[in-house]
Amino acid sequence: MVLFLVILFFFGLFVGSFLNVVILRQGTGVSFLRGRSHCPKCKTTLSSLELIPVLSFLFLKGKCKHCAVPISVQYPIVEIATGVVFALLAWKAGVPTSFLDVFHLAVLLIVAGSLIVILVYDMYHYVIENTVLLVAFCGIILWNGVRFFQDSSSFADIVVWVATAFIVALFFLSLHVLTRGRGMGMGDVKLAFVIALLFGYPLVLVWLFFAFVSGGIIGVVLLALGRKKRTDKVPFAPFLVLNSLLVFLVGHSVWEQYLSFVTI
Repeated sequence: MVLFLVILFFFGLFVGSFLNVVILRQGTGVSFLRGRSHCPKCKTTLSSLELIPVLSFLFLKGKCKHCAVPISVQYPIVEIATGVVFALLAWKAGVPTSFLDVFHLAVLLIVAGSLIVILVYDMYHYVIENTVLLVAFCGIILWNGVRFFQDSSSFADIVVWVATAFIVALFFLSLHVLTRGRGMGMGDVKLAFVIALLFGYPLVLVWLFFAFVSGGIIGVVLLALGRKKRTDKVPFAPFLVLNSLLVFLVGHSVWEQYLSFVTI
């Protein structure tokens, strides 16, 4: 198991490097599948050694080898974060013992990668691109399809799963309308629908609770520190995405603890 997690961590580092390319080229009209990576300042094409995740940043001391312009700390952060997320998801899923297990985990990692892109891009641009969201949506449909097959879920289970996602989307849409788009964007509405499809009832309740509480706390802290004003926008996608990971890992335990508490 340890070796499996280590492999997934290092695999995640390289995937994180690719995700950085997607994040930086998204919305620019430049394909992230074509063309070598280059310095955004001097446009020099980077060598293979300059593309090694994390290590290249350390060896270059955080600066471009050719023009000495500082390299964004986003690169190693996204790479390490992706490695950690992949390892955590693999730990939760367990070592695959069949082709279906491998497929299930692979789809889950694709979903995780797309959500990481959404998180980082929204932090910078306050926009959630539909293309990446569609990747996450398709991945979640496939992932749940395998889960329903393995669990022999009934048609009623699937109806509840879909209905829960629509109810969550309507809730976010109402917030969007009430705040006239200032408190909640349409991108958040669509993202909430997609992540709600990942969990279904009752875990979606745990996820919503964590997302709004953490978002509220961070918002208050930013206001207190003078980093944000009441009229400023705060991207909500990072809270939706980060708490989806938390709920995926410990959501069942939290829900069981809640049930044991309310039934005392």
